[in-house]
Amino acid sequence: MCDDAGCDSSAAVTARLRPASRRGASEWKCTYTRLDLPAGLPVYDDETAMPVQTDGSGRWLSKECVGPGGARTAKSVYVGDRPPTDVRDEALGRLDLPAPEIRMSPRPDLDQIVQIRTFLWTDEGLWRPQVSTVSVPGVSVTVRAVPEALDWDMGTGKDATVHCTGPGRPWNPALPEDRQDTACSFVYSLPSIDQPGLRYPVTATLRWRVSWSVSGAPGGGDLGTVSRSTTTSVRVIEVQTVNY
Repeated sequence: MCDDAGCDSSAAVTARLRPASRRGASEWKCTYTRLDLPAGLPVYDDETAMPVQTDGSGRWLSKECVGPGGARTAKSVYVGDRPPTDVRDEALGRLDLPAPEIRMSPRPDLDQIVQIRTFLWTDEGLWRPQVSTVSVPGVSVTVRAVPEALDWDMGTGKDATVHCTGPGRPWNPALPEDRQDTACSFVYSLPSIDQPGLRYPVTATLRWRVSWSVSGAPGGGDLGTVSRSTTTSVRVIEVQTVNY
């Protein structure tokens, strides 16, 4: 929002918290203040120390941002006919997409058993849209990411991938095995005795479908997928039975 004193810009990003914590939103608040610079006065880039090239159609603003925990940034920005894609990229850069938290039953620190299902899931709280909005004079862009799929690579090579269209479902100790219901599980057919460290690597990859919308200018649409992964490892053993 702009007035004679300058412009305000807000970027709200849903934050990932630890499983035992409450989920919430962290916010960056940016304030744009008009700079009255003499015509032709060069302005230098803070990182490259090179003069910033302008087309003369816009104006210089001081951009000061305050974020979570009191973090602050400040720099001079040139605002003219700023492309919506430029604002989109800033909003995309502020989008904090979490990686999946690996949940398994048996847990990764316990032995998996050959020919017995391993349940796979992630924190259900991660399975929600993440949104980031950035507004500059005349243009407001919102980037939205929606969890699309959770893919597991169980480390055995061929036929080691499990594709889940949701977060998965935990194993329920109160139910018998024939009543356990999940679409996300894996059965190891061989022990991991011949693997490095005697363990199979396990990778969970959460795919986010990203799109953007804009007000004040043309634009918007699909931005494809962005992936975040987490890796662990498991030992798989064979249980022998003896009949007397």
